Amino acid sequence: MIRKCVFLATAGAVALMVLFLPFVYKPPGGKVQELGYSFIGSPRSVNPVGPDIFGTVNIPLLLTEIFGVLYVGSIAYFAVRPKQP
Repeated sequence: MIRKCVFLATAGAVALMVLFLPFVYKPPGGKVQELGYSFIGSPRSVNPVGPDIFGTVNIPLLLTEIFGVLYVGSIAYFAVRPKQP
């Protein structure tokens, strides 16, 4: 029962990470600007008042987060083994 809860919590965390993505803006020849997290259907705009220039998904950060949660979730999953009589 506890293992199922750990599995569902890990899967839920990964699902939320995929729904709310980290966005960045990389101008040509400029400094990378972090735009924060936003829902997958509405990417962050660099300048909400000016022209529509949207950020891109920060794939390395997203993969690092997902693998980190999977790593911790797998450790927790195997740590809560049922005790054998």
